[in-house]
Amino acid sequence: KSTIKFQELPQGLLTPASLPAVEEHPDDQTPAYPRVIQQHLNHVSRFSDCVVLTRIGNFYELYGEQAEQYGPLLNLKVAQRKTALGPVAMAGFQYTQLDRFLKSLVQGLNKHVAISEEVRNSPADQAKNGGLLYNRKVSRIVTAGTLIDETFVDPFENNFLLSIHANLDTTDIVSAPQDADVGLTWVDLSSGDFFTQRTELASLGSVIARIGAREIVLDSSFERVDRTLLDRLLGDGGHAVTYHNPDPNFVSIDHWAPMLEKPVSREESRSFSAHEVLAGSLLLDYVKGRLLELNVSLRCPIRRNQSDYMSIDKQTLKALEIRSTLRDGLFQGSLLHAVRRTTTKSGARLLSQRLVSPSMSLPEINSRLDLITELLGHDQLREETRSALRRTTDVLRLLQRFSIGKGDADDLLALAKTIQIINQIVNMMNTHLPQHKGDVDSLSSSLSLKALVDRLDLDGPSKLATRILEAIDEEG
Repeated sequence: KSTIKFQELPQGLLTPASLPAVEEHPDDQTPAYPRVIQQHLNHVSRFSDCVVLTRIGNFYELYGEQAEQYGPLLNLKVAQRKTALGPVAMAGFQYTQLDRFLKSLVQGLNKHVAISEEVRNSPADQAKNGGLLYNRKVSRIVTAGTLIDETFVDPFENNFLLSIHANLDTTDIVSAPQDADVGLTWVDLSSGDFFTQRTELASLGSVIARIGAREIVLDSSFERVDRTLLDRLLGDGGHAVTYHNPDPNFVSIDHWAPMLEKPVSREESRSFSAHEVLAGSLLLDYVKGRLLELNVSLRCPIRRNQSDYMSIDKQTLKALEIRSTLRDGLFQGSLLHAVRRTTTKSGARLLSQRLVSPSMSLPEINSRLDLITELLGHDQLREETRSALRRTTDVLRLLQRFSIGKGDADDLLALAKTIQIINQIVNMMNTHLPQHKGDVDSLSSSLSLKALVDRLDLDGPSKLATRILEAIDEEG
């Protein structure tokens, strides 16, 4: 027990106790956009070259200026959502219609589209974010050249993405030497096809016309070049051009390995020119930045030598109406339309490539003629082969669905059945060959057919097909 004398009590006014510190920006007092809208606006700022589609429940939505700009173009009703900071324009569509609107934006309006998906928060993150169940993050950026499994991708044509590298003075592109080396690399992400080629600046426009890429990627240094001059350099094709600032540490073939089915061998890597390697690095770095969390698996790059293929220039390509008519630019009425009678979709894509770049290799030409002769001379073999091929699926594009994690049980069954059908075709060929072993007239064609069959190693795929069919009950 403590005591104090009356005379010792403090005299005068009491000193006031200090108040607790006031928060500078209390969450419950400062006006702010709702979390969903703020996340959307943050993504618009971060991906400034993209139209951002944000998933909210069963809808994809646009907000703010993008809703006002693109809503009418997409025939979407633009509404106003009230917020503490005032009304915000909004437009949206059901998630089941995503491919339809992607087609309009990417192919119709030539826009890049960032897709922001819902991600469920962990319990710890929910506690941090005031019980918010979902966060939203951009999972992929879709462009004309990076389409993979969208329903509007033409199954009969390749969807090539092309990159070009050349050491040119971008401040004086007109004076660039016509014999300057140029490296080109192009891929089809929907099928895994991967090609490279070296050419000269004078031939660049014709090579680009033959490739027929949906999108061209150039180093960001070319952004300063006048677009009219650039179009002239690229062949006046009205191409969709994207500029990319590549990662300076992503420059060698070794860096390509994570995106390939198997690494490029040392011997093969020596055959690529420095410009081809830099073009490939520019391309794959761009693809990584567009696909973000998706992983694709590309086949090892095939180097195309100009001397192995007929160089059809861009004027001749148009005049011959190989892929489109001269007057209307339509596929119907073109040479390809007239001769395309392929049984499979991948065969149609291959035919298109061979028409615009005919082989100049005599062994290759003779081998193809031998196979044609063999099938023309044996009606039963031809018809049975056609019948079997009609029951196959587009394996190249199917495998890409699995590489990005979108394959399902139906895709697995389609893959297994296609492997079985290919086995049946090989067995047909092996049964056919001994029957004509002594026929001198068809010796060359039989040898070419045998060489083709011998290239197929189906042991591993056959085991995989068996495991798939045992694991999946089609009727259940």
